[in-house]
Amino acid sequence: MQLVNVTVANNRRKDGGEIYGSGIKIESEGYLICFNSIFWNPNINGDVVVSDEAYAGFDYCDIRDGYTGTGNINADPLFVSDTDFHLIPNSPCIGIGNLADAPTFDIENSPRPLPSGTNPDLGCYEMDIAVMQEFEIIAWDVYFYPNPATDYITIPTEPNEAAKIEIHDAFGRLVMQSTLHLNQNTLPVAELLAGFYFLTIDSKGKRVAGRFVKM
Repeated sequence: MQLVNVTVANNRRKDGGEIYGSGIKIESEGYLICFNSIFWNPNINGDVVVSDEAYAGFDYCDIRDGYTGTGNINADPLFVSDTDFHLIPNSPCIGIGNLADAPTFDIENSPRPLPSGTNPDLGCYEMDIAVMQEFEIIAWDVYFYPNPATDYITIPTEPNEAAKIEIHDAFGRLVMQSTLHLNQNTLPVAELLAGFYFLTIDSKGKRVAGRFVKM
């Protein structure tokens, strides 16, 4: 079996108990090749467990507690949150994957790699670091709901302030501009194509941002 650009993160048992091989466990005569992937889970028993009778090769992966292989790292991948496994701009997993045999699109149908001609990111989401740097964002910790969205999203703005809104697609193209007026915090997105978007908020001289998926 081969795994490419996979993210296995925050895997927990419902009863809170420990998992032996919380990222992946290969038993018996199993055979696995894996690259460009992230295994980062909260258990103490190791993310990758391989029995003596099995074979597993991991290259260009971020594995908690580490694993022998080419290009592997053992570093916090810096996800957006415990439930949002997109990478933030200073993630060590951005741009360190192997382009050979990597899929040409990520799980959200964004092109891989971004920008073209670079090395892909680790994990299932591809982030365009060049686009994110252009925004000059001071924080990437804004959350919108519902996310994924279909008709509208709710934006956490203060009730007594107006805000300028910009939405860019995964290529960095500006696809929507709007202003949220006082006591308004919902934005219609029904006309956007399905895909992954960056949303920036300018208010009171500060610019923050977040990400959302349009279904």
